Amino acid sequence: ADNNCAARKRRAFWDNCASAKRCAVARLLGLGGPPMTDRNSGQKSVSSHGGGRSPGGQFAKGNPGKPRGSRHKATQAVQAMIEGEAEQLTRKAIDLALAGDATALRLCIERLAPAPKDAPVPFKAPQMKTAADAATAMASIVAAVAAGDLTPSEAERIAGLIDTWCKALETTELAARVAVLEANVSMEKG
Repeated sequence: ADNNCAARKRRAFWDNCASAKRCAVARLLGLGGPPMTDRNSGQKSVSSHGGGRSPGGQFAKGNPGKPRGSRHKATQAVQAMIEGEAEQLTRKAIDLALAGDATALRLCIERLAPAPKDAPVPFKAPQMKTAADAATAMASIVAAVAAGDLTPSEAERIAGLIDTWCKALETTELAARVAVLEANVSMEKG
């Protein structure tokens, strides 16, 4: 009976999804679907593993590996399946929460509206070697915010990095000064 139920659910899922989405989800879940083509040559991919790797399993020269910002196949599959159902799931979660099941609401909302994660900020900071360079970097951050290239929150995070760098520089310089003073004191005693 469980196999029949699972088969009915799978069939209902495929019937409700658009054809392109069905193929993508099927490929991601390993359920078949039309073969994918290699983007570079247009040839059919023979294997999804091992391409661009050395015999030792390391990436071949010139192959940086997984592209930045790419997502795991399972994550992509789940997001593709939930994509069209978000409104219904939210409605059901709210109904369950109103009926006293707060866990259902919390879990669904966490999945549908996840907390934002950090993303790389497109900002070219000037090279810093002295504290004066940090002041120049801060000025370029302010200019980027004024030009609309950075949001104030992005600028705040970058400025925090520069502040941390300045503290590390200050600590290093103080340690060097203390070492010189201790050497002078020991020479005067000796």
